[in-house]
Amino acid sequence: MTSNAHVITTDYGGSRRRDAAVMSPRQFAALVAAALLIAGIIGLSVTVTATTATNRSVECGTGWAESSASTFQSDLADAMFADARGTASRGNAESVCEEATTDRRLWAWPLVGLGAIGLFGALVVRREREEPTARDTEPTA
Repeated sequence: MTSNAHVITTDYGGSRRRDAAVMSPRQFAALVAAALLIAGIIGLSVTVTATTATNRSVECGTGWAESSASTFQSDLADAMFADARGTASRGNAESVCEEATTDRRLWAWPLVGLGAIGLFGALVVRREREEPTARDTEPTA
């Protein structure tokens, strides 16, 4: 008597199923590095604003370069306001802007650096291919 039982085999290891799009580790590293690079460039490009001791908002430039014109105008306005109150606070906007741009650069430049190094590693550097061994070149039966 023959049995018509069906045997179901399941492959839990070894082979990959290509049903869904699978991202390689190199592609994932390139994607993360690109995101870091873009975030760092945006952080350096967006205008840095700071608030002085007299609650004036000052545009300090970007992470690439500081703006001295608005800082000078704010210092002049602070000096006139301080003279009217009888207190001296010259140079407040300059020091606040310097601190704000330094804080921005402290996190934006490392993101740019990590992103650039990561993209270089993921896109340019390739692994050395191994030479085929005698076992790999043997004809299979």
